[in-house]
Amino acid sequence: MLQGSGPGTFQLLWERLAPIYSYVVNAHSLYIETFAEVGAVGLALLVGFFLLLLGAAVRAVMRSEHEARARAAGAAAALLAFMVSASFDWVWQLPVLPVAFLLLAAAVLAPGPRPVWVRTAAALPDDTGGGARRRRVPVRVGLVVTAVACLVAIGVPLAEVSAVRQSQAAVAAGDTTLALADARSAVRLEPGAGSAQLQVALVLELKHDFPAALAAARKATRDEPQDSSEWLVLSRLEAEAGHVKASIAAYDRARSLDPRSPLFQT
Repeated sequence: MLQGSGPGTFQLLWERLAPIYSYVVNAHSLYIETFAEVGAVGLALLVGFFLLLLGAAVRAVMRSEHEARARAAGAAAALLAFMVSASFDWVWQLPVLPVAFLLLAAAVLAPGPRPVWVRTAAALPDDTGGGARRRRVPVRVGLVVTAVACLVAIGVPLAEVSAVRQSQAAVAAGDTTLALADARSAVRLEPGAGSAQLQVALVLELKHDFPAALAAARKATRDEPQDSSEWLVLSRLEAEAGHVKASIAAYDRARSLDPRSPLFQT
């Protein structure tokens, strides 16, 4: 079973299962990586969205004539080409390709001209047109709320990563106080992110606050127990605190998670 979530999930899977040692971040398949990072529900949503687009594109082709049908067929073919190539290549990592795909998707999903009788009904003073408009309001509100929720879901992890990188930059500049503040901001943004806790531990180690660093490192390993780097840092901190057995146990755990790493080759 694939476990974990987030940008580093595929690397964690690769460490345990790959036949050779190499650092990777993404799978050569959008579908496999989606399944690895967000599970079966995420994969079902992705595939469902793609099927929705294909269905809309096919309907546009069937309902069009002459030049319009040729344009609709071209859009359908381009959408299908992206979906197929995403199964074995990094097309979604090249910004221009997913942008073009989403623009085509918007064109396919956009409503076409309404029939004359619908336009006439909407112009009537009675409830025929107004009632239809009122019924569409909850749907539109629901779509807006869903879109905002999706933006928040995407924005929080991005903000956490940005805070961690700011902390790392502050460390490189020699400002450990600012680095610790940024690392703790990352923890507040996403308390369950092991990377944020690990950054806190590393900065506290630089400040020689070993008890607090140990607490943060242990929290990081609890949050992301499949990440070998967090167990390595914990092993070092346990050794610096004089906890020999705990240090060896953490080191063995890191080695079991990433057995092909050069760090563990003797």
